[in-house]
Amino acid sequence: MVAKPSAVTLKEQSDAVGGGVDVTVSQDIARSQTILPAEIIDVNYAVELDNDLIFVSGEIPIAITPFGTARYIVPAAVGRQTAAGGTECKFNIRVQTLTTEAFDTLAGTNIPKPRTISTTINVIGQQSGMNVRIPVSIVEFATS
Repeated sequence: MVAKPSAVTLKEQSDAVGGGVDVTVSQDIARSQTILPAEIIDVNYAVELDNDLIFVSGEIPIAITPFGTARYIVPAAVGRQTAAGGTECKFNIRVQTLTTEAFDTLAGTNIPKPRTISTTINVIGQQSGMNVRIPVSIVEFATS
């Protein structure tokens, strides 16, 4: 699995209401085998992330764990195929409404502003089981 971009940086204010970052996850292989077997071509992708911090724009999670991990099912893009014969999915990541207290708790009160909160997105191909982890940085909107 290959994610583009391989890491995401979101701005607390501008990527909450609009904007966000488009992420594309492609089913590619880096081995000598050039074509993926048909039985592991992904039809859907599971996207798991910290629902307290970020969300997939325009999608509704199928489940949220008691610890706040949201799971979304994103279908593969129709008509798009990778060089290895695999599929890809595309989704937009945005920031939840975060308070100064959230940054105090997760980033620390003694850290100079703007502070950054780090989290990850895990994308899993539902047929192949292949996965990719995408690091996410959320940068605080600093007024002082």
